[in-house]
Amino acid sequence: MATHAHPANIHVDVLRWSMERAGLSDEDLADYVGTSLSIVQAWLNGTRKPTFPQAKKIASKTRVPFGFLFLPSPPSEALPIPDFRTVAGRPVGEVSLDLRDLVLDSIVKQDWLSEYRKESGASEVEFVGSARPDASAKTIASDIRSWINLDNIPIRSKNADQHLRTLIRRVESIGVLVLRSGVVGNNTSRPLSVREFRGFSLSDRFAPLIFINSLDSKSAQSFTLMHELGHIWRGDSGISGGLQQSSSGVETLCNKVAAEVLVPGSEFEEQWRLGASVEDSIELCSEYFRASKYVVAIRAYESGLIDRDTVNQLLSRFESFASIRTQSPSGNFYNSLIARNGVEFTSAVVTAVSRQQILLKDAANLLGSKIQHLPRIAREVSQRA
Repeated sequence: MATHAHPANIHVDVLRWSMERAGLSDEDLADYVGTSLSIVQAWLNGTRKPTFPQAKKIASKTRVPFGFLFLPSPPSEALPIPDFRTVAGRPVGEVSLDLRDLVLDSIVKQDWLSEYRKESGASEVEFVGSARPDASAKTIASDIRSWINLDNIPIRSKNADQHLRTLIRRVESIGVLVLRSGVVGNNTSRPLSVREFRGFSLSDRFAPLIFINSLDSKSAQSFTLMHELGHIWRGDSGISGGLQQSSSGVETLCNKVAAEVLVPGSEFEEQWRLGASVEDSIELCSEYFRASKYVVAIRAYESGLIDRDTVNQLLSRFESFASIRTQSPSGNFYNSLIARNGVEFTSAVVTAVSRQQILLKDAANLLGSKIQHLPRIAREVSQRA
């Protein structure tokens, strides 16, 4: 005897919210569910309801918990950390589902490591929140340079990738988790947007965390790393969007911190004035400070030597050039996984596994891997620790 699928009592506002949240058009949903555009539009105007099997496909495609679809109205999804991205003092817009999921996953990682370090008897990371509210960018930058021993790093502007890796190792060595990826989790169909954000910080006394969008140019990633470290020194958690989205006071300060860390201002203006033009000055300072042109341009802007329009034009040019030079095929799976989770976090998880302090399935879930990959991950990360 034939049976009829019962309609799922999904409210129109919730269905529309789930589609907008996932960036789906009516056509996208119709294709995925396997129905016609007219039926999806009937769902959206309230004249029809999807069946339960269709509702399950909707939940899967929109990445919304199935039960959420039956709420009487869309749930509040306030981001658990501040959003520092502003233009002319105003928020830049809604946070995408990709960024939201990325932040929540990073918080899970941070919470686990913070508890693990506490239970292991680790001390608090003393520089978290150590900057006074009225501390200048120069004071914060000087402290950061001292902690990561930056004066002893052999900086080479022509090898931005090597320099970035060196900076990350130094920052991780003082207890900061540095996660770096261009996708959500290990899902290559969910690339991150540099236009939306460059990085974010999650402050914690035991496990401070920095995330860097690795789709950005290598020089820009180095700047983001130091910018977010400025936030950690202040004890801030929040999302950052780069110079073009940094009209807030806190973001401006952290930009100045990053510029001062990478190109100390004590000698900068003198070197800058040796150039006959902006281009010449950037070239000379890049060679003198052994820093990228990208960083020098921001340093010049923060020093009041060029205006915002000029620095934005320069950054766009340098970023385009860097992306052409640094494009490469997808890396080794294990290298990507360790970069995505950070050496500090990955090492802690595999150590917990070896001490039987965590179940194998939980370790695999934290790292976004399969259980059978854990032994190889342990070997790979031991070479980097």
